[in-house]
Amino acid sequence: MATLPASFVSVGAALLAMLVVGLLVIAGRTAAPGTHGWRQIRPGAMHWTGFGLSAALALFMAYIWLFVGSSRPDGAAQMHILFWLILFFAGGSVLMGWVLHQVRRAGIEWRGTIIALRGPRGVRLKYGFDAITSVRRDWMGRAILHFADDLRVPLDTYAAGAAQLLDALDAAGCLQRRQP
Repeated sequence: MATLPASFVSVGAALLAMLVVGLLVIAGRTAAPGTHGWRQIRPGAMHWTGFGLSAALALFMAYIWLFVGSSRPDGAAQMHILFWLILFFAGGSVLMGWVLHQVRRAGIEWRGTIIALRGPRGVRLKYGFDAITSVRRDWMGRAILHFADDLRVPLDTYAAGAAQLLDALDAAGCLQRRQP
């Protein structure tokens, strides 16, 4: 069996990665109307890319650590560092999985000037945009929607459809409101 030159494989892998990321960005850019015209907030391309690439790197490095190793004189030190890299990337994958779960669990949808979401006990709540008293950013960059009944809902700004929802809230004047 003939082997391909390393440069050809590297260029092919880079092109494939660019294609996959480009498709994820195009697919997750806007929130298309779903059931009965409700637009949904879903995990975006950044979420899926972070989750997939972190998991792939952790698995690839784990394969090297378990089955390949290193024959260099400083191989033990290299494998020790590789072990910590595996834990770091596996932790990143778990963190991105938790973020994916949080975006889905919030269940934020909107249609016109009505926003629906899952409340603290998983109950579906509906509010008008006029019930939003303010929208602020937290230290992680999320938009926190403050409602009149003291409910605070984090909105991940990297989620698909989040920019459209924030634009709709801005058009309704919700982003200019300040809490007393």
